Formats: sequence, C-alpha cells, structure tokens
Amino acid sequence: MKFGYARYGPVLRPVIPITLRHGDKGIGYQVLVDSGADMCLFDEEIGIALGIPIRRGAMRNVLGVGGKSSVYYVHRVEVGVRGKFQEIEAGFMP
Repeated sequence: MKFGYARYGPVLRPVIPITLRHGDKGIGYQVLVDSGADMCLFDEEIGIALGIPIRRGAMRNVLGVGGKSSVYYVHRVEVGVRGKFQEIEAGFMP
C-alpha cells in the first residue's frame, strides 16, 4: 500500500486516512504514520466522539520529547484502512 504526504507548516509528513470505530460509531480521520510507534495514540476528543468513557480505561504513561511523562487511557477500538478493519488497543490522551 502506498500513501502520500501532507504538508504541515513547512514539513511534509506521512499521513493516511483511517476510520476509527467503537460500537456503532465511526470517525474518518487523517493520522500521522509512525512506523516505530508501539501503540496508536489519539486525542481524548476522538474517543469521546466515539462514545468511549476515556478515563475508565487502563491508565498508562508515555515519555515524550525531553523525557516529559504524559498520561493516556487504553481502550479497544477498530481501525480501518481502505475498508479493512482490525481490532486494536489504542491510547487516548487528555
């Protein structure tokens, strides 16, 4: 599968269109591809729009740039690329 790049400010970044689903709700979304990531992370607002009670998920921490720790909450969702869906654990960050 080949996907293009999108310009964010002066930088081109690899992005793909996905559909994120939970229950009977789905959202189309453009996501940044990070081939080295251990987990998919989304903004809490996306989870809320899908009807997920975000802060009831398992709380975990991730270290960001400069070693700053951020909290996220894990939930099972379906992610679809070009109509093919896979259930995954994803993190939602406040």
